Amino acid sequence: MADDIDFIYIKTEFGGVPGEGNIPVGKGYVVPSFSTKTRKSLRRSVHAFLQTYATTRYLLRTHSIEFFVTVGCSHAVPMFLAGRLAGRNTVYIESITRVDQLSTTGKIIYYFRLATIFIVQWADLQKAYPSSQVGSIL
Repeated sequence: MADDIDFIYIKTEFGGVPGEGNIPVGKGYVVPSFSTKTRKSLRRSVHAFLQTYATTRYLLRTHSIEFFVTVGCSHAVPMFLAGRLAGRNTVYIESITRVDQLSTTGKIIYYFRLATIFIVQWADLQKAYPSSQVGSIL
């Protein structure tokens, strides 16, 4: 990556810390987590969606963001919705664990065409979703 790229992260409290480990240095903005299979909550998911969307809109107003990249997380939906409405490019990378079918997030991103580039990591999965591209195993 070029040295002049500024990384901006939208992350949960459980996400990694920019600048530590293999995470490039950048500014992190914390948003709430979506509900999980073990902690289901429609209210929690709606709150996380709205907060992530609002944070993304704020970042679009205050930073020169050219594109969004995410790997298979629920936060991609509100981020990409805000990004696409603002005319930005979006790159979605489906999780390597998805071999036969897309994740729920992947299905939403794919069917609503929220990703400018949609990458799967298995050729068989690409056959089922023809407008996707096959990427290398990350």
